[in-house]
Amino acid sequence: MKDINHVFDYQPFHYELSGLASDYVRLLKMALSLFEQNRASAVWRLLERAERCNPNVAIELVLLRAKALERCHYFSEAFDVVESAYQLHANRPEIQQYLLRLHAKLLPKHAEQAFTLARLTLHQKNDWQSIIIALQILKQLQLNPVGACHYDGTAITGWLLDSNILPALTVTLDDADFKLTPYLTTPFLHQQGFGSGRDGFSLTVSADCFKVIRIHLNGLDLVGSPLYLNTERLQNTSQTTAITPHVNTRVTASKSPVIDIIIPVYKGLKETKACFNALLSAKNIIAYRIIVIDDASPEPLLVDFLRELHAKNRIELIQLPVNIGFVGAVNQGLRASCHNDVILLNADTCVHGDWLDRLHAVAYRSERIGSVTPLSNNAELLSFPIPMQVAAMPEPAMLAKMDTILAQQHGINAIEIPSGVGFCWYIKRSCLNEVGLLDDVLIERGYGEDTDFCLRAAAKGWKNVCASNVFVAHAGNVSFGISKKHLVAKNLARIHERYPEHEAQYNDFLTTAPLTPIYNALQRAILPDYAAKATALVVLPAILPDAISHDIIRALDTRNRHSVYYLAIAQTTQANYRITLSSSNSNEPLSLTYTWPTDGSVLWHDLRAAGFKAIKIHALVGWPESILNGLCLLGIPYHIILHDYSAYCLQSTLLKAKAVCTISVVDDASCVACVSEQGCKNTAYSHPKALRDFSVQLFQKAETITVASADAAQRHRAYFPNSHFKIDRRAIKQAAALGIKQPTAVINTDIVRFAVFFAATAEQGFFNVLALARLLARQRSPIELIVLGTSWDDQALFATGKAWITGPVAKADVADLLRLYGCRLALHLAPWPEIDGLAWQMAQLAGLPLAAPELGIYKELLDENLGDIRLSLNKTLEEWLQIMLRPAQLSAVA
Repeated sequence: MKDINHVFDYQPFHYELSGLASDYVRLLKMALSLFEQNRASAVWRLLERAERCNPNVAIELVLLRAKALERCHYFSEAFDVVESAYQLHANRPEIQQYLLRLHAKLLPKHAEQAFTLARLTLHQKNDWQSIIIALQILKQLQLNPVGACHYDGTAITGWLLDSNILPALTVTLDDADFKLTPYLTTPFLHQQGFGSGRDGFSLTVSADCFKVIRIHLNGLDLVGSPLYLNTERLQNTSQTTAITPHVNTRVTASKSPVIDIIIPVYKGLKETKACFNALLSAKNIIAYRIIVIDDASPEPLLVDFLRELHAKNRIELIQLPVNIGFVGAVNQGLRASCHNDVILLNADTCVHGDWLDRLHAVAYRSERIGSVTPLSNNAELLSFPIPMQVAAMPEPAMLAKMDTILAQQHGINAIEIPSGVGFCWYIKRSCLNEVGLLDDVLIERGYGEDTDFCLRAAAKGWKNVCASNVFVAHAGNVSFGISKKHLVAKNLARIHERYPEHEAQYNDFLTTAPLTPIYNALQRAILPDYAAKATALVVLPAILPDAISHDIIRALDTRNRHSVYYLAIAQTTQANYRITLSSSNSNEPLSLTYTWPTDGSVLWHDLRAAGFKAIKIHALVGWPESILNGLCLLGIPYHIILHDYSAYCLQSTLLKAKAVCTISVVDDASCVACVSEQGCKNTAYSHPKALRDFSVQLFQKAETITVASADAAQRHRAYFPNSHFKIDRRAIKQAAALGIKQPTAVINTDIVRFAVFFAATAEQGFFNVLALARLLARQRSPIELIVLGTSWDDQALFATGKAWITGPVAKADVADLLRLYGCRLALHLAPWPEIDGLAWQMAQLAGLPLAAPELGIYKELLDENLGDIRLSLNKTLEEWLQIMLRPAQLSAVA
């Protein structure tokens, strides 16, 4: 197989797609040309890079990348690509069909997901290609019944595979049961190898006679069942119920209820118990009634719990004979509530205090407020502390504190939002009467019904608001489980199709972020409770060349069971900085932002209030001296972890024009000359003496000063003889214990590929990598360099024809990506005496031996017994290449 490098000029690959049609057409033509040459691996990496550099690349190119992976027999990777595309484009039938086909190949892997998608596909009665694949999946899973039904206004038609060997179907017309044996021919299904050939049925029915028809086999419904014969019920709240439920109405109240709390229940005994314990113990003045809809729960213990609550006169219970989904169940509850305001409450929520009184008060702040939603840890645009990110459900004590703090806030607490969120959703009766019930035709079973209702209400002049003085905890995903993502994707696509302006309104709310002041105040109030469990405040490096370095530095302090808090900084203007404080523990949802120096007093107040036990400072350069001094004056023991030489070198890396500074002390005049020639990385100091004087002051009061290499300790001792430097490589060595399996070469195995983890800057060895790539081209070497992430100059590397740059890569993706590329060796050519050995850590994670110069920590880490290659500083680049090309070495790493 020829290599892509010998076919294409690499100039086109140094781009960011502008969105112009010509860009996509050119890339598409190039990919299709490679496919015609039977070079799927080249297609994959061409489009993989395009997508990494341009996350909004056209979906057609994403699917073509998946096809290339499939051609290379990487079915699981292709599945991941297509599934991600389906989440964004669920309304595209070709994507759903492709995902079904991959599901069929991968069975029994992802069996539950495959079953869910296959069942959803059978609803699409006209897409027979997808239906055939769905049937293949269901037959492989050996699940019965496999069949579907639908109503066209005059007749119910459907089919049941292998009906000749199965019991007769049961047809439930409202409350009456009848038996039905399929008898019609099904030639198309039979030709495809499905069924007996006579698996169809047809029933002529009148919508005037029946409200709902259920078709099932031993209690298991066919796809499409139950069938609602009167779809006008959606807009008529006074109409009789479509399903005849078993209703228990033996509920007493001290006074007439003003609000009906409607709770659909399907699964989750533990969560439902917690919900009712909180709900029934909350103290509210306003009268209310609890209406619970048992949506044919498959959990007997859960059903018994609900019946027990009803027997104690705590709830009104409606039990449905068949599961009709969240939206249908809610509509049953809305019909049972004829006159009152309603609250739709998920059974996996927890409320606190006088939550109901506060929601009611917000609802009546204005006559035109139609719906009210509280804040939560899991509420999409109202999620705390970061909108659109799910946080862990707070423990009851923390929920009580958070809700109490919000209840005590002053000022406006009704903030207009583009749509409500249905986990805890107050709807005024006047709004409900005008807008109608939830739409269970547009919305399939659940997810999106709240958005659709709110947009219908807004079109009629109603306002949807957030009650910023109420916090309701929400677990999420309890009833829907694994089917959630399919429902979300499909229903969201339908919402955007019906309301094309909604996405812009939603994004505008997230951009303006009106909840930020409230969120910040709440976070500051609970910070001491969370931070009391933390071991340390970790001050992150201000300057990191790539995302992988950032991930590794963060990981150094999160290997124990205790959480830490990160303090990060980014310069926004010449004199201003943005500082963020966040937790490493996802169960502690905190993310505070400060502007320095404007918010300096607030920052120091928060850090003192947090009560951290220790501070770990991971970098000096990039942090203003005033902040570092302030941290040291907090009275908290602090530790310094050195990752470079910024304590005494204004370049931070000891690099001179053509060499590296010696271990012995360099005079100030030489340092000044170096800065004059090469510029200064640490611009906070104009002279090396000022920098070193500050470092001496900082080191004197530090509990410990840690470096990872003996070489770095020796170099620092020369400048700071009165300081003790501790050598600790435990954090680095832990990477070797992760047990990542050795990658295998699978793409273009006639080419030897070396992975280059870092080449984003000159300090990371870009110019050495470029020189090596040019040498490989001159020698027509079989070696190709795979550069992860981005480089100092992608275009120059591409022009050699001997290097490929992947585009941005996260640490978690490295091992899988190198496995796809088939890399045999990791290569690191940094020209300065590094302290951390990040390339060695990445090589360990990827299961690759490492070739690196014997400089800095690599003198101590490289192990030739494990296939590592030591590159002597006394040898030329050509000699290094010969060492790496030795047959013995290549066989050791192949």
